[in-house]
Amino acid sequence: MIGFFPEPLPDELFFSICSRYAEMLAYPTKRTARYDLFKSKRTIVSVDFPIKLETLINVLPPGHSLTTDRLINDHTLLPLFMPFVPAKRVSMIKKQMRENGENVHGSLGANTFPGKVKVFRYCPDCVEEDRAAYGETY
Repeated sequence: MIGFFPEPLPDELFFSICSRYAEMLAYPTKRTARYDLFKSKRTIVSVDFPIKLETLINVLPPGHSLTTDRLINDHTLLPLFMPFVPAKRVSMIKKQMRENGENVHGSLGANTFPGKVKVFRYCPDCVEEDRAAYGETY
């Protein structure tokens, strides 16, 4: 169990929440942060469709407000894809994200996109607004 995990900011992606956590606690490596959060040094925290969310929920401190459904629905990109995916497949994808889903991107047809972005882009005005509102940017 970990002693602290940041409360998600509005519209913040799960990847960003994990990144803020690792930065706040000054982890020496990404691998040690991943182990504390997911009990695995090999788990990759996906920017769009993270997996092993139940594992994370189980290591959070008592009384934390996060649930797997809240993470999936409010802090991943799945809600943007849901209108275009049959309900049965959405249920399967949510199960994959809760567990050790190996093929979430394939289930969505998102693993064939040729133009994967390799760097994060941001709006400088939004960064300033976030810093003014929350004391940090995400």
